[in-house]
Amino acid sequence: MIFLFVCFWGAAQDLESYKQEWLESKKEKDRLYAAKEDCDALMGFFSQDLIFYEKGDLLSYDWMVRYCPMLPKNLPNPMSSKMTEILLGPNTAYDVLDETFMLEGQRTARKVTTTLWKKFQNGWKIVHLNVSMHKGEDGPIKD
Repeated sequence: MIFLFVCFWGAAQDLESYKQEWLESKKEKDRLYAAKEDCDALMGFFSQDLIFYEKGDLLSYDWMVRYCPMLPKNLPNPMSSKMTEILLGPNTAYDVLDETFMLEGQRTARKVTTTLWKKFQNGWKIVHLNVSMHKGEDGPIKD
């Protein structure tokens, strides 16, 4: 019985170290995104086999590389924001960012970003990213 507890305790400690390593990677990726100055370093957090959906459109890693220098500098701050972070195992993690923004005309928009992370030999990378935006109760925003 004690052996089983010690094994479980050791596994839980190992998972906690994986989670801390992942969270540090997320923090650095978010810092680079906020600065919008070092696209090479920022793109290092994305797998070249990335699956990326934004508002229903499938975009490629190469598209992200081309777009990165044009990232908007002064994005509005959300009215509310909630982050959920889940370590699925020693090599896989998932997060969900749920934000609400105020649009013109006192309308609100909800932006939900889901990110699947995988640990590679050279660190944690994003392998799947989905960004959706919906206004109020009207459903998805159409451009």
